[in-house]
Amino acid sequence: MDLNPRSMSSGGQTSETTRYPLIRTILSWLIDNKKIQENTILRYLECNSDEATLEGTIKGHGILCHCCSQIVTLVEFQAHAGSRGLDRPLARIFDELGISLMDYMDEAWYITQKGIKSLEHNEIERRNKTVDEYDAACVICANGGDLLGCANCVSTYHLGCVGVKDVVEGNWLCPYCICKFCGKPSTYKECLIPCSQCEKRYHWKCFQERRTGKPTYLNITCTPVCDHTCRKVYQELLTRVAIPNELGDGYSMTLLHRIHQESEKSFDEAYRFIVGHTNLAIAKRLMEDCFYSTNDDHMTSMNLINHFIFNQESHFSIIDFRGFYTAVLEKDGIIISAASLKVHGNKFAEIPLIATCENYRNQGMCRKLMTEIESTLNHLNVENLVILSTKEMVGVWMSRYGFKVIESSLAEDLMHRNALMFHDTVRLYKRLTPIQTIERKTSPCNSDDILEDLN
Repeated sequence: MDLNPRSMSSGGQTSETTRYPLIRTILSWLIDNKKIQENTILRYLECNSDEATLEGTIKGHGILCHCCSQIVTLVEFQAHAGSRGLDRPLARIFDELGISLMDYMDEAWYITQKGIKSLEHNEIERRNKTVDEYDAACVICANGGDLLGCANCVSTYHLGCVGVKDVVEGNWLCPYCICKFCGKPSTYKECLIPCSQCEKRYHWKCFQERRTGKPTYLNITCTPVCDHTCRKVYQELLTRVAIPNELGDGYSMTLLHRIHQESEKSFDEAYRFIVGHTNLAIAKRLMEDCFYSTNDDHMTSMNLINHFIFNQESHFSIIDFRGFYTAVLEKDGIIISAASLKVHGNKFAEIPLIATCENYRNQGMCRKLMTEIESTLNHLNVENLVILSTKEMVGVWMSRYGFKVIESSLAEDLMHRNALMFHDTVRLYKRLTPIQTIERKTSPCNSDDILEDLN
């Protein structure tokens, strides 16, 4: 898998709203998706009222407010309208046809969701150059060479990377094709169940034996997880999805995750998920602004950004991204930074990609987002944070952010986890304790802030 940072100074991808390049907001997303046009007149209506309290005109990423002739954010537009509360502004701002921004967002997400569903289980086509059914790169280090192939799936490994000393005779199974408890594969009588959090697979019988001391019949009535630690992390993360954590000065950090919505939802829940899913799509655009491509070049031509932003699942462990979340840093409705995040139980979490909008670089935005992510992980009692770094940026991550070279004990644990790896990158880690967590700073970082150099 290859990681290619985009050089923004040499002409990166721009929005169709070319006068406002690379400003990622809900309005610019709706314009890009041709759901609403620039220069459209918008009206703010209070709840249960047909009288507009304020009008404005869409200008790229904001609204030209008719009361002050300034381009303001959606929240600021609601405040200018004299609203008594600052909740759900997208449901109270309408165009001249009487259609709310929330309705347009719902329609745009429906179309996006249809495209996602066509790849729901990552049913991929192999490149013509592949000579067999196996991946041509090691799952752990992402390099080629002499590889050991799993007898049950397409995953391949260097013997050294997976801790195998001698050439294996007969059928060898990778860590994701055996039960995490007994080390045996599935049988025709009992399949392996993937944990919804750490994604390790297990026999239901083995799981029940660990809980009760005796096997029981399969009767799963809730989301399957392998132990109480994974259940706690899984439930805690879901409670945080699409709920902004206000940081002051207009900043907030939100954890996003594509969720299959149930038909029966309250208005507040529906609003929350529509906004959250829209921001996921915007975060995807931001990632694509900052990276030319993030492709699985060894086996498929799939664009990985699309797949882990929308937490696509797969029967192939190496491209199963259902456990990924996206953390976004916003300021007044503008998505500034985004990071892909996956929590592997309480042992470690990984961040394979992080990106910042060009307009907000050299202002400490990466540090602000990393601080809040680490605070969240500390709350979940996650012990370590693992990141991927280009070789050129290793020194910066280590000196400014406190990361270190992976220790042997953690490296051994990574062998048995489906952690993402890109070709020609380096894994670093940081022990998460309150003392070592990045200190919150309100002032901008130096101009060589890690994210600005990385992208």
